[in-house]
Amino acid sequence: MQVADVKAVIKKHGTSINAVAEKLGFTRQNFHHLKGQGNKLSIDQLNRMAEAIGCDTSELLVGTSDFCAFVHINGKNYTFDNTGELKAFLETI
Repeated sequence: MQVADVKAVIKKHGTSINAVAEKLGFTRQNFHHLKGQGNKLSIDQLNRMAEAIGCDTSELLVGTSDFCAFVHINGKNYTFDNTGELKAFLETI
């Protein structure tokens, strides 16, 4: 999974980078730094960003398949792009 073009998602939802940054408690410059982290963003950061934009978190993600799973266990986030990866992970816990 990769992070979508956040600027395009913001525009699609009729808001602005300034408005989203303000809702997140950031300056415009800090928000640009945050969204520039791309694939290093945590699920929590993506969820907060989506809420500020007014979209579903899935709109901030792009991938090559129709499947994406997120698991948060003991303070760690895991992302899976297919059911095989998820099943293998679940067998280890």
